[in-house]
Amino acid sequence: MQRKIGLKGLAVTSFVCLSFSAPTVFGQSMERQSQVSDLKAKMEQKLQESQTGRFIVQLSVPYQAEMKLDPSSKMAQRKSLEMAQAAFVEKELAGVKVSYSKPLANLPFVVVEVDAKGLDKLAQSGQVAAVYEDKIEGLLLKDSGPLIGADVAWNAGFSGQGQTVAILDTGVVSNHPFLSGKVVKEACFSSTSTANSSVPLCPNGQDIQTGSGAAQPCNGIAGCDHGTHVAGIAAGKGTNFSGVAKDANIIAVNVFSKFTSSSICGGATPCILSYTSDQLEGLQHVLTLANANQEKVSSINMSIGGGKSTSACDDDPRKVVIDQLRALGIATVIASGNEFESDGISFPACISSAISVGSTTKADAVSNFSNSASILKLLAPGSSIESSVFGNGFGLKSGTSMATPQVTGAWAVLKSKNPSATVDAVLTRLETEGKPITDPRNNITKPRIDLSKLDDGPPKDKSGKRCYAWANNPTATSYTPSTTYSYNSSGKGITITRPNTGNYSVKCEGIGGDGKSGGHVQVTAYGFDTHSCKIRYWSSFGKDFVANVACYSEDGASKDSRFTILIEGPMK
Repeated sequence: MQRKIGLKGLAVTSFVCLSFSAPTVFGQSMERQSQVSDLKAKMEQKLQESQTGRFIVQLSVPYQAEMKLDPSSKMAQRKSLEMAQAAFVEKELAGVKVSYSKPLANLPFVVVEVDAKGLDKLAQSGQVAAVYEDKIEGLLLKDSGPLIGADVAWNAGFSGQGQTVAILDTGVVSNHPFLSGKVVKEACFSSTSTANSSVPLCPNGQDIQTGSGAAQPCNGIAGCDHGTHVAGIAAGKGTNFSGVAKDANIIAVNVFSKFTSSSICGGATPCILSYTSDQLEGLQHVLTLANANQEKVSSINMSIGGGKSTSACDDDPRKVVIDQLRALGIATVIASGNEFESDGISFPACISSAISVGSTTKADAVSNFSNSASILKLLAPGSSIESSVFGNGFGLKSGTSMATPQVTGAWAVLKSKNPSATVDAVLTRLETEGKPITDPRNNITKPRIDLSKLDDGPPKDKSGKRCYAWANNPTATSYTPSTTYSYNSSGKGITITRPNTGNYSVKCEGIGGDGKSGGHVQVTAYGFDTHSCKIRYWSSFGKDFVANVACYSEDGASKDSRFTILIEGPMK
């Protein structure tokens, strides 16, 4: 006899521990009854407000991660899932109001919009293991490279080459000069919803689109350029500065929809937000590409989230795919949120198998807006980060949204050094080699990522003539940089002379070559949000190379500043 599960026996919630092989039956403890009663009341209130509600239904069908299956078994499971999803919609929801339904490919989930009667029928169905609210989440935006040692890693020969990062966001302007030629795959998973007044943002007007142009972002709505900015931080490549993994490729996936309800947008309309179900499809799409060896994916960036959790939220349905990605060596890197919390982080960053990221300032303090908790894993710069925006230009943004792609890019850099490294191995290296930063709000110390230790010796190029110096607050008249961050391939010295405030002469011995001007010089200020440095002039003099660096405050006054400088002598 088929057993029916009532509302007190079924999980009707966003976050419940599940079994994939059979319906979940709760015990009848007072605590459990109270929990389910509260969750039922929450859902019923939502239905009263909108007439229909949007839910992710987990079917009680056998399911295994595809990587564990041989090709024949994998295809058989896919067919079984398709049949179960179709039968569920046709039979289990017969006779109730269903305004929307969508199966999630290769996963035991179906997204439905139903009224209160439909929700009650889901609770009675023996084909349902659990029901989750299809939550709506927003961008984690609050309003660099040299600081985390990315340039040191590049000089050591590791810049993300051979790796691909996936950006699940608002889409990416693939022809932006900073991102030109880097976007190798595009997809869009977006949703129509009568209950929530949303429409898809895929360029074809449908809920799903893949292929060239599929992840082109929306325009005219606040936040549309968010994905382009995030992608640039992770893997942009420019002439004056670059993203962390400057030689990595990008998979761009749009998982946002357009909403016109002021109650959902929380103010001005329209707005862009993301459904949990669309994120699930985006994650599954990247997993499919990786399983098929179409791309060497190192990491996935999700600068998305909402809510607050003080502990691991491992009953979130996204964990199903995040775990499979992790088993393939792919990290899912997620922003911790910008709600100023000191004892919790956002969903889905709280999933224990994800890599949660908080934000620091360029002065290495935890950003005051950044969510923090003991379950947070890593920190990265997220205040006033410059990257690509619409119009082929660049702009500054702040938020854990900006800190997260620093880690996503760092992951690709580390994987370019060791492509077979596991997620655990990369995380351990970032934790142990990171700079400890203590959050004064809770006295919790977490590592701010640092790639400078990837430098295993002087860099090599065709002529062997390169000099790198890290000038740490050079306020003395004559300053010798720390050998920890200074080298040149000739084995000669590097000296910095400070004739005046904010003015420095940097001399690298033995890399000039032929006495003629030539080569390449790059300088970057760090440590002060309002300072900048530039090269006034540079030249080779016989065997030596000299560059003049001038540093300024935001108002244009000469100011002492820490900076990095990379000098390459004339190539033969």
